[in-house]
Amino acid sequence: MERGTKERKRHSGKGNSTAGKIWRAVRPLLIFLISAGICVFVFAFAFNKVKAKLFSPVDINDATPVEITINSGSGASSIAKKLYEAGDVDEEGNIVSPGLITSKTVFKIYVDFTGKSSKLKAGTYILSRNMDIEQIVDVICEGNPPRTTLKFVVTEGMTAEDIADKLVTLGVLKAKSEFLNLCKTSESFKESYPFVANIPVNSAQARDYALEGYLFPDTYEIYSDESAESIIGRMLTRFGQIMGDEYTARAAELNMSVDELKAVIASLHEFNPMMGHRGCRLAVSFPEIAEMQTTAVIKAAISASKKLGTMITPHIMIPLVGEVKELKFVKDIVVATADKLIAEAGVDMKYEVGTMIEIPRAALTADEIATEADFFSFGTNDLTQMTFGFSRDDAGKFLGAYYDKKIYENDPFAKLDQKGVGKLMDMACKLGRGVNPDLHLGICGEHGGDPSSVEFCHRTGLDYVSCSPFRVPIARLAAAQAAIKEM
Repeated sequence: MERGTKERKRHSGKGNSTAGKIWRAVRPLLIFLISAGICVFVFAFAFNKVKAKLFSPVDINDATPVEITINSGSGASSIAKKLYEAGDVDEEGNIVSPGLITSKTVFKIYVDFTGKSSKLKAGTYILSRNMDIEQIVDVICEGNPPRTTLKFVVTEGMTAEDIADKLVTLGVLKAKSEFLNLCKTSESFKESYPFVANIPVNSAQARDYALEGYLFPDTYEIYSDESAESIIGRMLTRFGQIMGDEYTARAAELNMSVDELKAVIASLHEFNPMMGHRGCRLAVSFPEIAEMQTTAVIKAAISASKKLGTMITPHIMIPLVGEVKELKFVKDIVVATADKLIAEAGVDMKYEVGTMIEIPRAALTADEIATEADFFSFGTNDLTQMTFGFSRDDAGKFLGAYYDKKIYENDPFAKLDQKGVGKLMDMACKLGRGVNPDLHLGICGEHGGDPSSVEFCHRTGLDYVSCSPFRVPIARLAAAQAAIKEM
């Protein structure tokens, strides 16, 4: 028994001795491998962090095309400088937008390390700030011809369907579904655009396309083969730039979501604002506007009177009237507000309420309108464009041909059209003073600084001129000359 036990111990000792020798031999290798693995992991982690910081795109959301020309013989250093300085600067030299790379040094190290320094080719390239260094270098090394670009105009009021149709018509997209499917749920853009992620689910479901209203109207320069996702990204980026923190804060003030505020703004869009919801029409829709504006005028007048030591008489003008009932509705608000403020202030202030004659119908019904007005001010800028039927903002594009062909001798916005617009003014003056002999008549607009127009107004019976400050001396001189001619 004892012998057997001793024998087993002897054998066991030999086994332990062998295992120990193997472990002692392997342990340094295992320690080395583990240490090396840790080093590789740390290096890889650090490298990825550095790469993400220095090699990543300047702005992943900015796909705006930037044209770069690399001259023949340019080295890596000069190319790096050109890419770095490719941003826009203002008149004072301040950087408005960044370049195409974040570091000239990193660019040079990259092309040297990858052996691509000698492969950079001269040429003109279309790049963008959402490209990383590797992509930029590959484009320049390949020497591919630049991608063609085209202007893509999104106007106010265009729907997602309209935009998709236009992209198909331009040949950028093969099918509108490429665009519309991305607009429908907005899932592809939630991570990049916080305002998209914050669209209320019920609001998104209530419309056909969740991104409807977020595709900002603007003129974009896009690639002829650009993807629908990239184009949508451009429009969302522009929306974020315009409807950014300021609108978010404003929405919070109003206890509204950005989506709700956006909907309100969209509802105010008009295809022809010049003939749209403005002037007295706003006060009819929102009487509080007339009350607020009257309050501002009367309080300012009371304050100014106290400082001057003499009571002034404010003239409150209600614009864009075309119907006497409009004028009366708004005037009643003005009078009620003004009388209350004057009584509260305990002052004896007189004021007048009048209107601007800038719609042909107002001139034609001036006898009715004069029953509610203390004065008329002829807004000849709008009266001219409404009488002629063309916009003063756009007419310059074609009026040159009219001057050349002697259809019009003068710009009707610079020199009053006495035959047409003038006839309306003369009619309004006679009709208005026929029912209100004390009616004050004046002209408001750039015509007030034109000598021939002022002379006409004098003959018609107008008694005051309102125009831009630099035209006042001309108006005074013209009025004096017109008065002398009648002596």
